[in-house]
Amino acid sequence: MRDEKNEANENSKNPRSCDAIHGLELQDSEYFRQIADNLQVVFAISNGDLSKFLYVNRTYEDIWGLPVETLYANSRSFLEGVHRDDKDKFEQALERLIQGEPFTDLECRVIRPDGSIAWVSCRGYPVRGAQGQIYRLVGSAQEITERKLAENQIRESEDRYRDLVEHSQDLICTHDLQGSLLSINDAPLRILGYRREEMLGRPLRDFVTPEARPHCDAYLAKIQTDGFAQGLLPVLTKSGEVRLWEFNNSLRTEGVSSPIVRGLAHDVTEQKRAEAELGRVTRQLLKIQDEERHKIARDLHDTTGQNLAAVVTLLDRVKHSALSSKNQEFISECHKIAIQCLQEIRTFSYALYPPMLDEAGIESAIRQFANGFIEHTGIRVEVKVTPALERMSSEVELALFRVVQESLVNIQRHSRSRTAQIRLDRQDGVVLLDASDQGVGMQSSKSGVGITSMTERVKHCGGTLEIESSDSGTIVHVRVPINETKH
Repeated sequence: MRDEKNEANENSKNPRSCDAIHGLELQDSEYFRQIADNLQVVFAISNGDLSKFLYVNRTYEDIWGLPVETLYANSRSFLEGVHRDDKDKFEQALERLIQGEPFTDLECRVIRPDGSIAWVSCRGYPVRGAQGQIYRLVGSAQEITERKLAENQIRESEDRYRDLVEHSQDLICTHDLQGSLLSINDAPLRILGYRREEMLGRPLRDFVTPEARPHCDAYLAKIQTDGFAQGLLPVLTKSGEVRLWEFNNSLRTEGVSSPIVRGLAHDVTEQKRAEAELGRVTRQLLKIQDEERHKIARDLHDTTGQNLAAVVTLLDRVKHSALSSKNQEFISECHKIAIQCLQEIRTFSYALYPPMLDEAGIESAIRQFANGFIEHTGIRVEVKVTPALERMSSEVELALFRVVQESLVNIQRHSRSRTAQIRLDRQDGVVLLDASDQGVGMQSSKSGVGITSMTERVKHCGGTLEIESSDSGTIVHVRVPINETKH
């Protein structure tokens, strides 16, 4: 093996000479150079104290953006291209390498002369002679810019997701198929009053009211079958308060070792309380309105209507008395107007509150109103009522009548249909009402207060109201449970 002095002299004459690396005991140094120069990784060999580079392949120029000759002139010039925030750790690793300590996967940034930045992963290890002395250092640097950019994008995405989860006011969690919580964000912990360790690993049913636990079990069964589930669950806080959570959860099976459920829920307690209070106030207003309508209708019928009827009778008598033709004509006109007023008073009184509803029940009231509606509008109304309808509570009968009344008025005002159908049935303790037409359908801008009042009336009776509307017509479906008759 040649001594360092002779080798230095040869390299000074030809710094790229293949003879410079014969110290690695390669049989064919030219063959080695061809391989090394075609590597996509920087490969370099220096003497034992890094004071002189003996070989550097051309990949260095691609990554550092500098000629390899600069390294032969100044063995530490490559450090000038290392980012200032990474230079200290790189220099420390090099000093340890000179002392015989190898390093691997040292990542740093390289700033090229044109200002572009490349990420590299560096390795270095010492080569020892027969006596154990370090006489060569071998290093490599592989560009990992694309990988680092991808990692940064993933990290930024994870940071955004983590920020979203941590600052969300909704519940965001995961649980297994048995319902045991695997993760949960901070917001529900604050609302429910638990520490994270008090919730993780415990089943969901531990945190709902006892009455809701069967619904919780049904939810777990549904999400395993369908892959998704949504609904409302009453959740208990640590202090015992009940909070209502509206959830929308989905099952994840891909990319995980075992299936997990992704949960998203929103605390709707205050919203539901506000809706309940609004419903209570609305029903109270409707009750007051009905009572006032009933009073006005009764007064119109018993007082104003009777007085007009007396006027009609008197005018009829006067009309047949001995009067001049001019007075006869005058009295006849007054008689006609009085009859018209009497009819309008009766119609108005009936619209406010039909006496037939109390006297004969919902079927008679609907048929009477439909007949008047046909006469007034010309719209043909078909009424079908099951023979087994029987009487219902006054509250239910009034609610059903108001739905029919409002539906027919909407048909007249909006649908442009010339026909309408009212069907009333009773099956298994439930009264079924359908009001339909063949018009142009219902526009959202025309739903108005009438729909709201109908919905609240039916809801107050424990029933449901649904509306199906398309360009071929509208159907109002009402379902009300009937427990007993109250009159």
